[in-house]
Amino acid sequence: YRNYLVNSNWGMISGPQVLDQKKQEVFFPLYNQALPFGVKEIEFLEGQKVYAAFSEVGRGNLLLVSIVNKKEALQALEKLSAKSLIFMIAFISFMILVSILVSVKLTVPITALMKASENISEGKFDIELAPSSEDEIGQLTQVFNQMANQMSHLLDDKMEQARLSTELKTVQTLQENLFPRSKSKIASVDINGFFEPASEAGGDWWFYYRKDNKFWLWIGDATGHGAPAAMLTSTARGASALIEYQDVDSPGEAMDILNKAIYGVGQGKMMMTFFLAVIDLETGEIQYSNASHEYPYIVGNLTRPTKKRDLNPLIDVRGPRLGQSPESHYEVSTAQLEKGDTFVLYTDGVIDLEDKDGVEMGERKFLKILCESLSAGSHVNKKMSFMVNEIKKHQGPQTKVDDVTMDMAQYNP
Repeated sequence: YRNYLVNSNWGMISGPQVLDQKKQEVFFPLYNQALPFGVKEIEFLEGQKVYAAFSEVGRGNLLLVSIVNKKEALQALEKLSAKSLIFMIAFISFMILVSILVSVKLTVPITALMKASENISEGKFDIELAPSSEDEIGQLTQVFNQMANQMSHLLDDKMEQARLSTELKTVQTLQENLFPRSKSKIASVDINGFFEPASEAGGDWWFYYRKDNKFWLWIGDATGHGAPAAMLTSTARGASALIEYQDVDSPGEAMDILNKAIYGVGQGKMMMTFFLAVIDLETGEIQYSNASHEYPYIVGNLTRPTKKRDLNPLIDVRGPRLGQSPESHYEVSTAQLEKGDTFVLYTDGVIDLEDKDGVEMGERKFLKILCESLSAGSHVNKKMSFMVNEIKKHQGPQTKVDDVTMDMAQYNP
């Protein structure tokens, strides 16, 4: 095989041979595929039929392409068919010489093997031949069945991987619709949020909306991540939509409803930490309730660099996780936002971020970066942009161990 590194925007980067611009067009069928990896038959140089296995690198629109000649790729199967055919012809000839009766007896299993070989050459691996005897033909039939079964399993595994990948992409697309716009201004509140899942689908969720003269801000973290956690966030979004159009004005009452909804789905096996804040758009008063979520912070509008002592955590109430028990009840406390204050919420995935050496960010470094970001500009958008850049610097190329979510809301009456 031959390996090439190509870019969907400006062609081949490296490979075992130099290709001019026209010859690089052979890679065009691999761009913009529905899946980030796969195998496709293409015509390479001089009309040569090849199989091209491609995979997105994940950086800079790069594709890694491995090319193998189609004839060589199928050589083993062709040899197997040829050997089987030679064996069958020789065996039938021998049986004719020995006895017409014996040849007739052996014709049936050999014909079945021939038919099975043809099916395999056509890509039909769902074959189960019944051994007619315990001699060499019977043993060959068993070996043939095993071979076909293994090839069928390999093909099924590949198809299952492709199906799961497609389903996860669908889950990811659907989950994106659960989130609001990342940047917005609702009356006296400027909001900026950031969400990045650890896999195709995440277990973090945040949302906001205006209800009468109140601004509702939701953030939660489901158990684990991936498709099961994403289902839990869908339940939270559905419950929040119900609460939005019901006569519910207390975050404690809303959390009670949300808890029953999460418990109904997770049955106590999957839970969710959660924080809900309701901000009065005129007075800046916050009513909030906490279900074992990370404590958010309020930071004043300072004219000097922000220090850790300037971070005011909302720690007055803390209830059990949502979905732990249908009987759980959530208390409400209050806080006050002044003009220019910033309200910061996040999930523990930020603190758990690991660098290239596998060292977690930890709370100390997180608070240091948070203070620096709060001093990076007067508007919440500049503050969030600085925060996101810094945590990405810490992470580098390392894979996330958990979903990452942050929200900043600034009160500007």
